[in-house]
Amino acid sequence: MTSISPRFNQIGASNTARVVLVLIVFSLVIRLVYLFAGTGLNAEFQGDEFDYHTFAESLSERGEWGSDSARATRPPVTPFLMSIVYLVTGPDPSAARVMGVVISSFVPGLIYIVGLQFTKNQRVALLAAFAFALYPPAVFYSPLILTENVISLLVIGALGTFLWGSQKKTTAAVVITGVLWAILGLSRSVYILTPFAFLIIQLLISRFQTDDWFWSRKMWVIGFGVFVLTLSPWVIRNAIVLDAFVPTTTRFGHLLLMTNGTLDHTDIKSGQYFKNPKLFAVDGTGKNEVEVDAIKRDRAIDEITSNWRKLPQPIFNRAKNFWTFRPNPYNPSRTKNDSIMFVIWVPVLALFAVGPFVRSWKRHWPVLAFVLLAFTTTLLFWGTPRFRFPVDALLILGAAAGFVELARWMLSRTGKIPILKPALCWLSAEKEAGH
Repeated sequence: MTSISPRFNQIGASNTARVVLVLIVFSLVIRLVYLFAGTGLNAEFQGDEFDYHTFAESLSERGEWGSDSARATRPPVTPFLMSIVYLVTGPDPSAARVMGVVISSFVPGLIYIVGLQFTKNQRVALLAAFAFALYPPAVFYSPLILTENVISLLVIGALGTFLWGSQKKTTAAVVITGVLWAILGLSRSVYILTPFAFLIIQLLISRFQTDDWFWSRKMWVIGFGVFVLTLSPWVIRNAIVLDAFVPTTTRFGHLLLMTNGTLDHTDIKSGQYFKNPKLFAVDGTGKNEVEVDAIKRDRAIDEITSNWRKLPQPIFNRAKNFWTFRPNPYNPSRTKNDSIMFVIWVPVLALFAVGPFVRSWKRHWPVLAFVLLAFTTTLLFWGTPRFRFPVDALLILGAAAGFVELARWMLSRTGKIPILKPALCWLSAEKEAGH
């Protein structure tokens, strides 16, 4: 066992590019094995996959976005990336699944880079990166034709460039961050609120006179300007096609209605959704999707304002199901996946909650801002770990920091146990980034 610590130290002492490459390749191998042995290269479409495929197929084959009845019902980034692949392979869903695997494989490498930048500790960054490479939900989502892979990569990337801008005060970092904020919003609608959430939280944090990770007024003006400019092509396109201001998608009313339209329904009370046939029956004659969505939104708001006393129960269950270890909290039966994720997620959440990220919240507020954004927007609609997944990497990074603290505590009390000492010594060592 004495050889464990030198091996870990050799990995930790490797240059960043080498470690990142190892992480990407390691992740890619795991995800490709799962794709071929688990999901299957030619798996049938599930859930929203067909919609994303249809948008990508339309763009790659006809140069058109969507259909007459679905011009902006899905965020464009994922289907746009798929359409580029389809230009080479044809509209082959298996190619989109490989694309998802490749994108997912870059996330652990980026976690390592941002983890070094944020924690200044190679042990924490390396532990978090390898943990996410093996994280079952990350492997599970990797071949699916959904937004999860792109969003998880963009969240880490946007965090990293925000920190870069805070440290170096360079215009390049601010511009890239503004672009990433816009792409986040065009990948999943709730993340269009990212720059607003960060600005509001920075203003609140500034009252505590802390200098960590702050942007100047000039940086915010540039960042928001780039954010608006990057969104402009999509907004202008929607204004021309739909004659309306649509910065993200035309599904807000649809989602609000199916999650809040019938507040006394069992599924909605449990934190899920229910598509009430009567409420969803809308005469769309002569109306485009924006107008139809507005009708659904108004119906949902009417229900909320009339029965607001019924909201606490579904909101509580949405919150609970956001944080749960169960992959599908609405499945009445306990599954093997529940048991696996219990063993993994409960320690991660506990280590994050008691670790330095939460205790030193003024220092770690950018990570907490992303987590808070994902959580609070879930309360409006329905709760599931799928909506938490884009920030799971950040929670794992915080848990890794908590685990390293735990290792230092254990070393002080169990350091004489030979089987534990090498690993605990490596974890406990003060290994600063760049040393």
